[in-house]
Amino acid sequence: MKGYSIVLILVFPFVLTNCRQEQVNSEQYLQYLDKNWEKLTDSREMNGIVYQARFLPNDYRIIERFGREINDQKLQSERQNLSDFQYFQIRLKARTGNIMEYNTSESENPALRQHYYTHQFTKDLALIDGKDTLYCEAHQFVPNHGISPWISVLAAFKVSESKTTEKRIVINDHIFHNGKVILKIPASAISQIPQLTLDKL
Repeated sequence: MKGYSIVLILVFPFVLTNCRQEQVNSEQYLQYLDKNWEKLTDSREMNGIVYQARFLPNDYRIIERFGREINDQKLQSERQNLSDFQYFQIRLKARTGNIMEYNTSESENPALRQHYYTHQFTKDLALIDGKDTLYCEAHQFVPNHGISPWISVLAAFKVSESKTTEKRIVINDHIFHNGKVILKIPASAISQIPQLTLDKL
């Protein structure tokens, strides 16, 4: 029994150390994400349409908006502003051609698709987070203007009370008639994101 206690004493600090998030500065934080976006992204193709969802950490969105030289006071303030929400980038493209014109009939106006993604897409998005099903609170549509094959939507969902779990984005696709499309971001990828700190490391 005494030997078992000694093993616990030796192992427990090691476990605690490895469970802590690594602390990094803004440069290291962005470098980590650049190398690991694939782990935070899921894609699926159905009937010529590619669907993609990416988890966007709030600290990343703050740096993206205010720059990597943001001060600690502003960082804490923006974290508080975003603390009730979690964000995802949702992108779609056609395997061939412009998605806004893909498989349109002569009588179908491509402008109606842009109107749908700009104003109505919210109602067809959900996030399954642990035991919670959360509906999209707000979204921002970024059209492709015929330059990129992708159209992009920034979608905001309430933060779940569940601990870090697999995130499943559900797209109820009425436009291309592919039904419910589910994209999954693993909990392990989210829990491994380092902690941004502006203190000297």
